[in-house]
Amino acid sequence: MKNSKNIIIFFACEIFKYLIEFERRVNLEIRWKRSEKCAKAIMNEKKKDKSEADQDQNQSEDPIQGKLDKDRVILPLNDPSRVLYNQSYYGRVVLDEFLELEINEALMLLERQKIEVINKDGTKLTAEEILSKVYPQNEDIWNEYLVYRDLRRRGYIVRGGYGHGIDFRLYPRGANRNEDVAKYFVVILAEGEPVYLQLFDKITEESIIARKQLLLAIVDRLGDVTYYKLEQLQFKNNKLRQNIDL
Repeated sequence: MKNSKNIIIFFACEIFKYLIEFERRVNLEIRWKRSEKCAKAIMNEKKKDKSEADQDQNQSEDPIQGKLDKDRVILPLNDPSRVLYNQSYYGRVVLDEFLELEINEALMLLERQKIEVINKDGTKLTAEEILSKVYPQNEDIWNEYLVYRDLRRRGYIVRGGYGHGIDFRLYPRGANRNEDVAKYFVVILAEGEPVYLQLFDKITEESIIARKQLLLAIVDRLGDVTYYKLEQLQFKNNKLRQNIDL
């Protein structure tokens, strides 16, 4: 009798694990399909963003060719790529030979037809193909790009975060990346997904130590981004937050 109960419990646990995994896979598939659809819509936009600091000055300028390397795009360090680095604050210089772009930066420049991304076989990659290659290693890549793209279009300098839940560092408009310091830590949350308070506790502590303000970027199901500035976060009391207009 006892063995029968153990067997029933074992199978119940296995079924429960299966259902959880099935739900996770379905949610990922839905997220990816939604991301792919939004990506096509964004990449097909014709209108240029007039607020971008490095707006196209020469429409006949050939795009810079770069190579996809895992979760980075590598550009040769030449005059056009130096302009991207020095004037537009994209990427980081490696060994004074290459300009290394994060995927978010590469997607932004690809959208603006500033670069072309070449695969190992020599073919040109579209934004959708780049997303599909990166997505298995980073399921949040689409939300990250939506926030990165939105902040860049508003005229901010955006750099990668420090990990541990901090997605980006945000510099004020008109800042010099080499002289000024970031003002905000940006944390991205997707609408409808669970939030772990322990992680927020750690993020808040890190922002206080680094003397940064904490900015929440909430991405809804339509891809729109709303920002909240955390003035105070205490898990035993009320959480004070304020919607801000970037």
